[in-house]
Amino acid sequence: MKLHFASVFLAALALSGCGGASRSGVQAPVQKVGGASPVSSGFKQGPGLRTHQVKAGETLHAIAFERGVDINDLAAWNGLSEKSRIRAGQALLVEPPAAPIGEAGAPEAYSGRVARERVPVKPATPAVKVPVAVASGWIWPVKGQVTRGFEPRQGSKGLDIVAAEGMPVNAAAAGEVVYAGHGLRGYGNLIILKHNSTTLSAYAHQSRLLVSEGQQVLRGQPIGEMGGTDADRIKLHFQIREFGEPVDPRSYLPKV
Repeated sequence: MKLHFASVFLAALALSGCGGASRSGVQAPVQKVGGASPVSSGFKQGPGLRTHQVKAGETLHAIAFERGVDINDLAAWNGLSEKSRIRAGQALLVEPPAAPIGEAGAPEAYSGRVARERVPVKPATPAVKVPVAVASGWIWPVKGQVTRGFEPRQGSKGLDIVAAEGMPVNAAAAGEVVYAGHGLRGYGNLIILKHNSTTLSAYAHQSRLLVSEGQQVLRGQPIGEMGGTDADRIKLHFQIREFGEPVDPRSYLPKV
């Protein structure tokens, strides 16, 4: 029986992106190592499972963001941690694998023998995912006019905020920079911040990035400047995601 997937988030996002005409952007330098390689995970791929071939400049967080899946799930499906280094050409599962592989390479795990028949271990009941609160609270990333709201059915995964070119874009909450670059089509110069194990924020179309991957930033700290890379006008596209899925940023931000 075919698998049903709980987190189909960003397949459409990679196609629709956030903007129209492309402007000049900055590509994060990444060294390409080797060619395509099989998934290096502890799972059977099974027939028909979707994979993603890593491109130069991509990180696990960027791939999870583009595909709309939780970074913890993506890492687990591939036997990695979220800090694992990946290489260009590597193939990664982007949906749950068919079945786990035992340490000795056995295709399945068994609880024992009953009447000379092996009885498969029943899979654990999936845990209910509950967002972790961000203790420091949130602020608006830039002062400007919201020209488009959160409309996921119409392709808007966040807010479009128009402001003057060159204005500072600030971190909406304290966190770690897990992506800073120009590698995701339709987002231009993009910053992704990780605030806790469940919550990310994203800041797209900037003209210049002021922080780098791995850096810790404070709420209100400038992380970039307003621009229009991969967009049809000067604007900031701002998203908040829980477990890889977009939520309405206004539910986090103070009322204005």
